[in-house]
Formats: sequence, structure tokens, C-alpha cells
Amino acid sequence: KDGNKNRLREQDIEKIISEVINSLPEKCREIFIRIREEKQSYAQVAKELKISINTVDVQVQKAVTRLRDMLSRYLKPDKNGS
Repeated sequence: KDGNKNRLREQDIEKIISEVINSLPEKCREIFIRIREEKQSYAQVAKELKISINTVDVQVQKAVTRLRDMLSRYLKPDKNGS
């Protein structure tokens, strides 16, 4: 029963993801959305925003790290490992 309390419904997870994305710095958020949601390539984003591919990569990694950190707080397994 306690394990169920710690589990979030899919809607809750989607809400957290949306909130984290919205909390990202503007440029980081824009790059992340272009890569993950609009399926643009790193090269395409870099060219359109007039930044290096490395900058695109760094910004995507920052976004992913922040998402992972926030979600890990809610998705930790219970003491039984489930």
C-alpha cells in the first residue's frame, strides 16, 4: 500500500515533465523542445539559432539532467525494490 502512495500516475509524471520544461531557461527550453518534441537535428537547431552544435548538446544535456533529477525524486523504488 505504501508503495502505491509513492507511485505517480502517468498524468502526474507528464505534469512534472511539463513544469520542469517550463522552468528551464528560455534558450535551453527552446533547444530542448526543438530537439525532443519537434524532432529537429542538432545541426538544424544550431544553424537556425546561429549557435554551435556543441552548445545545442550542452543545453539538451542540462535539460535532461534537470528532468532526471526532478523525476528521480518521485520515482524512487520503495524499500522492497519495486
